[in-house]
Amino acid sequence: MKDDLMRLLEKEKNFHVRLLRYADMREVFTITEIRTDLSLIAEQITLLHRETENGNFFERVGNSSNGEDKYMLTLEGKSRLLEYDELVLARNSSREAKRYAIIAIIISVIALAASIGIGVIQLITTQNVKISNESIKTEVINLKDIE
Repeated sequence: MKDDLMRLLEKEKNFHVRLLRYADMREVFTITEIRTDLSLIAEQITLLHRETENGNFFERVGNSSNGEDKYMLTLEGKSRLLEYDELVLARNSSREAKRYAIIAIIISVIALAASIGIGVIQLITTQNVKISNESIKTEVINLKDIE
């Protein structure tokens, strides 16, 4: 499970989302565990301490066996993570819809060009039809015979 967690977190570029995702996948964690697992640098460790102190996303739930504070994700943190995941999903859906729309437009343009081309070819290849006085007289005589 730890390898799966690390692979998932490596893909995430946003530090805050990485923290929230880590906390979501672990019921309880300590600052040392998250620092080690996420290989945090000094600035990130400062941000982590700030996040755990303000209590918006992480809540202190007790002490570990070595006396270090244990934390868990708050409902606010979980809801922010879900909102972020929905945003990512919406963006991906939007990109896919745009792709399908472009393909549909291209197909429409090709169909229009084919229709125009076929029409032009038909105009070029049709026989010239001439109506003369003789053919009109013949047709009129034929119609009188039918009646």
